[in-house]
Parts: sequence; C-alpha cells; structure tokens
Amino acid sequence: ADTVTSIGAQAFSGCTLLTSFDVNKAAVDQTAFKGCTRLTEFKAASGGNYTVVNGMLYSDNGATLYLSPT
Repeated sequence: ADTVTSIGAQAFSGCTLLTSFDVNKAAVDQTAFKGCTRLTEFKAASGGNYTVVNGMLYSDNGATLYLSPT
C-alpha cells in the first residue's frame, strides 16, 4: 500500500546517487529533486495521479509537465 502522500520542497535536494524515482500517487513539490544530477527518470504506476513519458513526469492526462530529470 502507498503510505507517502506528499514529497515536500527539496526533500531529495542534492541527492547525487538517486537515478530513478517511483512517484505513484504522492503529491510532489517541483523542487523536491533539485540538484539530483544522476536522476534520469521518474516512474509512475498506471491509474495514479501521474503519467511518465520519456522519464518525465506529467499529470495523469499528460497535459501538464511537472518534473523533468536533470
């Protein structure tokens, strides 16, 4: 079961070892992954709040880009 409901501002800021992140249904602040220089992709489960295209995190309908890996 998903227990994380939100990922706050700069939660993983500067985490240089993080290469991918599975968001699922958590609300994510746009600065949560600032400085994560090895982050290459986001992942999201189908039926969640997000969709992933080419490793970039979009709203579930694909209309809004939320986060792009560095």
